[in-house]
Amino acid sequence: MKTVSVKLPDPLDAKLGAVAKRHRRTKGMVIRDVLEQHFGRAKKPSPRASCYDLLRDLAGACEGPPDLSYNKAYMKGFGQ
Repeated sequence: MKTVSVKLPDPLDAKLGAVAKRHRRTKGMVIRDVLEQHFGRAKKPSPRASCYDLLRDLAGACEGPPDLSYNKAYMKGFGQ
C-alpha cells in the first residue's frame, strides 16, 4: 500500500475528523472509501453503516405527501 500526503484546510480536516469519529473509522479509511466511491469501485458498505448510508441514493426518490412523517391523520385505522 502506498502512502500519500495531502494538505487540508483546517475546516475540511475538522469535517473529516468528525465523520471518521462518527463512523468509528480512521481518517485514512474515510478518504479511501470516498475515493473508491468517486472512481466507481465502491466496496461493500461498512458493517457500521447506517440505514441512511445504505440508501442515501434513494432518499427523496419517492413521491408522497410532504407531511407524512408528522401528520397523525395518516395513522387513522393503522393496525386495526
